Amino acid sequence: MQTALMLHEKFGPVTRTSRPIPQTANAGEIIVKIHSSSVNGMDWKIPKYGIIISEYPAVLGYDVAGDVIAVGEGVTKFAVGDKVFGSSLPYADFGAYQSYCRLNSDFAAKIPPSLTYDQACTIPIVFFAAYCGMYNKLPNGMNLTPLIPSGRNKYTNKPILIVGGGSYVGSFAIQCAKHSGFSPIIVTSSLKHTERIKALGVTHVIDRYASTSALRAEVASILSATTGQTPPAEGGLLEYVFDAISAPETQKVAFELVAPGGTLGLDSYVAVPTDQGVIVGNTTGFPHVPANYQLVKSMYDEFSQWLEEGLFKPCNVQVFPGGLDAVQDVLKKMENNELSTEAKPVIRPSETP
Repeated sequence: MQTALMLHEKFGPVTRTSRPIPQTANAGEIIVKIHSSSVNGMDWKIPKYGIIISEYPAVLGYDVAGDVIAVGEGVTKFAVGDKVFGSSLPYADFGAYQSYCRLNSDFAAKIPPSLTYDQACTIPIVFFAAYCGMYNKLPNGMNLTPLIPSGRNKYTNKPILIVGGGSYVGSFAIQCAKHSGFSPIIVTSSLKHTERIKALGVTHVIDRYASTSALRAEVASILSATTGQTPPAEGGLLEYVFDAISAPETQKVAFELVAPGGTLGLDSYVAVPTDQGVIVGNTTGFPHVPANYQLVKSMYDEFSQWLEEGLFKPCNVQVFPGGLDAVQDVLKKMENNELSTEAKPVIRPSETP
């Protein structure tokens, strides 16, 4: 038996429960002894709003890193003892907030020697929210050419605006934009994140608290200086905008800055468009969504090598002591906007009292 955090019904409380450890890996799966799990804000929204999950009871949590203890039929890229990270799923045997879980082997990769368990578990869901949002086909993404196999530097000298560049999703959107060749890469962010996100590839940072008119003026000035073209006096300015926050207020700004016929990528759609001429790609970072499956799998096939080469950098880490008992407190802090996105919260299930 193992300790887990379970949601037994829609809108129900998340409770600490004892449940069986998976004993046998099914075909196409691996079983992982979890060392580290990252905590995502989605996990306070699911019980509060009754979203995403349709099968109960469920174990929450989406990102794990640990050791392979069993390999199912047909799995050839992993062996018992491998250190792996991957995308867990909100089902009883697959969730991250327990000590052992199943993983679909298509949604897992070996941890390169350059990364710790804690660093590796910060990557999956926020990375794929950015990656699918930018590279999936419409209407599930911006329909950009994926980095794999042929999208590196495809958009050289094309400007892009990333709203919320200081967020977890924003940090990976920046890195994707860099490898796609976008330039300039303009972001809105709290200015305290400037040094960190410029190290990821940002060329221009605009204060997230700037008014819409001030933001538009700054973007217009940057485009004029970098492209040599005079932006229009009114209307949208950019062919490509990605909103990593996707709150009503950020989507309103994003819609206003996309030029007619341009493309806006959203992490989740919540606002009414102000310009019907904007092409909208609305995504989710969940790999098991059919529209995401092949795109996510293709990236996982390359993940270890790309991380080892330093092409993508994980989030900074803040480990919360207490194992699973720390999760509820972290989620409450996230709900109350009390945690900085400078570092992603991580727990270690083995530290649960």
